[in-house]
Amino acid sequence: MIPSPPSSARVFDRPIFWILLFAVYAFVQGAIRHHYKTTLFGDDSELFLWARTLDWGYGVQPPLYAWGQWLVNRVFGESILSITVMRSVCLFGLYAAGYLMARRYASPRLAGFAALGLFLIPEIAQTFLRTRTHNLLVTAMVPLATLAFLDLCQRQRLGDYLRFGVLTALAILAKATGAIFLVALILAGLMRPESRQAVLTKRMGLALLLLIVLCAGTVIWSLSNAAIATASLSKFQPGGGWTTGLLSLGRATVDSGGFVAAAVGLTVLLTRRGESLPPETAILWRAGVLSVLLIALGVIFADAAEIKERWMVPVVAPLTPVALVWCFQRLGRFRFLPAVLGGLSAILQLALLPGYYERKEPVPRADYAALAAELRATGATQMWLPDDMAAGLAIASPGIPVGQRVDRGLLPCEGTVLLAVWPDFDPALEAFRQRLPGCVVTEAASGTASSGGPPVQYWVFTLTPAG
Repeated sequence: MIPSPPSSARVFDRPIFWILLFAVYAFVQGAIRHHYKTTLFGDDSELFLWARTLDWGYGVQPPLYAWGQWLVNRVFGESILSITVMRSVCLFGLYAAGYLMARRYASPRLAGFAALGLFLIPEIAQTFLRTRTHNLLVTAMVPLATLAFLDLCQRQRLGDYLRFGVLTALAILAKATGAIFLVALILAGLMRPESRQAVLTKRMGLALLLLIVLCAGTVIWSLSNAAIATASLSKFQPGGGWTTGLLSLGRATVDSGGFVAAAVGLTVLLTRRGESLPPETAILWRAGVLSVLLIALGVIFADAAEIKERWMVPVVAPLTPVALVWCFQRLGRFRFLPAVLGGLSAILQLALLPGYYERKEPVPRADYAALAAELRATGATQMWLPDDMAAGLAIASPGIPVGQRVDRGLLPCEGTVLLAVWPDFDPALEAFRQRLPGCVVTEAASGTASSGGPPVQYWVFTLTPAG
C-alpha cells in the first residue's frame, strides 16, 4: 500500500476525508430516499418480512442481508426507516471497499477519485439507490475478500488466510454470484508462479474449511428446502439456447463494464506514458477474464438463455477502482480532469435524485391501517399475503400474523388461515391446497375488503389434520 501523507497534507490527501465523503453521500442518498419512500415494494418488502426472524435461510437468496436487516431493526424498529438505514450502510460499504482496493496502489487522493469512478457502473450509479439488496451487499463484500487474497499471496500470514475464508463466506452468504469472481481469483493465483505457492498451502485449506463451516447452516437449510432455494433458477431460462445466453452475457458485460472500458481506452489513446501498476494486478485482470469464461461455461452447460446485468457487477466492481488508478497515473498532469467531471456528475446525480424517486417509487396500494382492521376481524390466526401487502400491514399494525404468500413449501396444518390477494393477482387456490398435504381444508368465508385502494379479495380457511 502507498504510504499515507503527513498530517499537514491537503484535505484531499487524507483518508478520513474520503471515508467521511462516502458516509455523507450514503446519508444524503438515504435521506432523500426515505422522504419519498412511503411503502415497501419488491426486494424491500421481501427483506422486511425475512428480517423479522433469524433463520439459516428464507427463500431463493442467501440470508446475510436479512441478518444485517435484523440487527438494524433492533435499533430502529421494524420500519421503512430501518430498510433505508440498511441500504445506506451497504452503499457506504461499497464505496469504502472500492477506496481500499484503489488505496493499495495509489495515494489517498487518487484512491478517492478512483472509488468515485464506481459511478461508471450504471447499476451502482442508479439502480442500487432504490432497489436491489443482495446484489448491493455482495458488491461491497467481494472487493474486501479480494484484498484479503492479495494480502495472503504477498505475506502468507495465517491471519490473511482466515480473513479470506471469512470474507469469502460472507460474500457467498450475501449472494451466490459472489463466488464467481473469488473462484476465478484463486484460479488466477494458481496461474501466476509468484502466487502459486501461497495458494497451494495447508493454510489455504484451513481458509476453505472455515468457509465451509460458516456456510454449512445455510447449505443444509437449502438442501432441506430445495424447492424454495432453487426457485430462481428459472431466471437463467435453462433450455432456452446457449447461443442466446452467450449474447446475453456479452450484453451484460458491456452494460456493466462498458463505461469503465471506454475510460481505459480513451486514456490509452490520449497518452503515451508507460505507467504500469504492480505485477500482482495481473491476478485481478486474469480473474476478470476467467469470471466471464466460467459464466460462459455455465451458460453452455445449462443451455441458459439469460444473464442479467446485475449479476456481472460483483465481477466488474473490484476491477474498476484499480483500472481508474492506472488511468489517473497515466494521465499525469491531466489526471484531475476526469476527477472534476466525476465530481460534477456526482453533484448532478444527487440533484436529480428527488425527481428520480418521484417517478420510480410506488405509492401505497391501500390504507393499510384500515385493511389490517378488516382482516383482523376475520379471526384468522395466519395470513398469507403478497409481500408488499404483508409488509404494509405489519408496519401499520404491529403483531398482525402476516406471512409471505409464496407458492412453494409446505404449510402447518393448524388454525384458521386467511389468503388475500390484490385484484390483479392470481389467488392460486389450488396451489395453496397442494401445500397442505394430509390436511382437511374447509372454506369458512370469503369476501372483499375495502382499503382505500383497489379491493382486496380474501378467503378464510380452517385447517384440520386428516383422520
